[in-house]
Amino acid sequence: LARLSKWAEFLAAELNVAPDTLDSVVEEETLEAVKSLLRSRRELLTELIAVETELINVHGSIDRTRQQLSDHFEEYQSYLSSRILWVPSHPALSFSSLRNIRSDFRAFVDGLAALKMGSLTPPSITLIFLILLSLLFSRRMETRLHDSNEKVGRVREDSIRYTFFALLFTLVRSIALPLLLIVIAKSLQTITSSATPYLADAVLGSAESLFMILFLRNACHEHGIARVHFDWSAVTCDGFRRLTTILLIWWWPLFLLTALFLQVEIDSIKAVFGRLLFSVSNIVLCVALLDFVYWRRRILVQKRRLFYGGVILIIAGAVFFIALTISGYVYSVSVFYQGFRESLMIVVGLVFFYFFMQRWLLVVRRRLRFNELIAARQSHEDSEEQEGEFKGIDLVTLSTSVEQLLKAGTLMLGAVIFAFLWAPLFRALEAMQRVNLWDISDVVEGEVVVTSITLASVALALIFTFITFFAARNLPHLVALLLRSRNYVTPGSRYAIMKLLRYQIVGVGVIVVLSTLGLRWDRLQWLVAALGVGIGFGLQEI
Repeated sequence: LARLSKWAEFLAAELNVAPDTLDSVVEEETLEAVKSLLRSRRELLTELIAVETELINVHGSIDRTRQQLSDHFEEYQSYLSSRILWVPSHPALSFSSLRNIRSDFRAFVDGLAALKMGSLTPPSITLIFLILLSLLFSRRMETRLHDSNEKVGRVREDSIRYTFFALLFTLVRSIALPLLLIVIAKSLQTITSSATPYLADAVLGSAESLFMILFLRNACHEHGIARVHFDWSAVTCDGFRRLTTILLIWWWPLFLLTALFLQVEIDSIKAVFGRLLFSVSNIVLCVALLDFVYWRRRILVQKRRLFYGGVILIIAGAVFFIALTISGYVYSVSVFYQGFRESLMIVVGLVFFYFFMQRWLLVVRRRLRFNELIAARQSHEDSEEQEGEFKGIDLVTLSTSVEQLLKAGTLMLGAVIFAFLWAPLFRALEAMQRVNLWDISDVVEGEVVVTSITLASVALALIFTFITFFAARNLPHLVALLLRSRNYVTPGSRYAIMKLLRYQIVGVGVIVVLSTLGLRWDRLQWLVAALGVGIGFGLQEI
């Protein structure tokens, strides 16, 4: 643009002549035309620079607006995440809303009839290949499983690889139908329709539940890993088989239909049919679980509190979910239901992890003990007679310390997993801060200080109480297990350390709970003093 402003120098440079000789080299008409052309080009460049400057300003404004929208979205998401679970997503069901059941069902059937399977994607083809492989090798693996089960319990031939193979066989045998549902869900995702993403999500959710049911059923088979390798009792295995059979026949089809209806009716105002199906499926699940508890009544006859507590918990859970669903809290119920379903899968995984590790330690201990007995009697007996003599010797059970340590490790692992699983829902508990239960007023330096005790404070106090109870019950035993490896620590010292640690845990827990409920430190000093005196007298008795 600067060069075009001096047109004579620009033209002379382009023609490779001196500026003062332009009049003799170029004709006057041509020179005027070139001047006009250069002037128009300069104007165009000026306009282009102006437009580019305006474009840069517009881009800057768009970026600022986008950043503001992002900040507003994060603020709104934070606001919504703490309140959405406490807001009904649908109106409450009434008798007048039941009139639309036929139309809702007809619309759902028409929507399913209009669906067509999409094209198979490479992941779907891979899943179909895995299904065929699982069906192909299932029979061969079952034959090999029977052969390996015969070696379980024999000291010479037993190995943890047999348990690992039984676990692998249980997984392969349980995964075919869930993989088929996943293929169907992936095919639905390729269809360009408004309802197909919701249907695909429903099918994927039902595939997880189906896998868990089939896994438990196959594990408790007559030749399954739970009965043969983990030494579960026949009553327990038969009870789980009975429970999974009821779930497969009655509950899972209702659960699939419920998920389909609720996902399709996600944008509907009433969602009548889906909520009714959900209530029916919860009733069926409640009956199945009560039947399972009643089936195990012989085992729980000496633990009546556990029996009646399980019955009350099952009925209360079903009533809770059904009441929330009818009241309109469909989204809240779906979030909690999914969380409980994933938690149940984690519990099943942790239980099998615990028994697998127990089985591994048991096999190693039996092998070591057997080798020790062989070395001790090698000069007197041959190998065939040794095995007959060892039948009366304890080669099976693990020590109590090892079992307690394994339980503590499994519980700690489960606590970490559950903390990550339920962490996104902790924001929803912020709404409890707005529910004020009572106020506590204190005088601090002549000024009245009012402390509000909210529902969140009570919930935190209950959580701290549970943590205190759990820590006081398990942590001293874990410390005692670690002290047993120290030869210089006597049993009396271990007992004293366990008692002191339990007292300290209970004392700290009580102080934290009471302070959460609004009691100040100056009011808790008497409790700490009394606790110290009690610990002193306890040490004198020890």
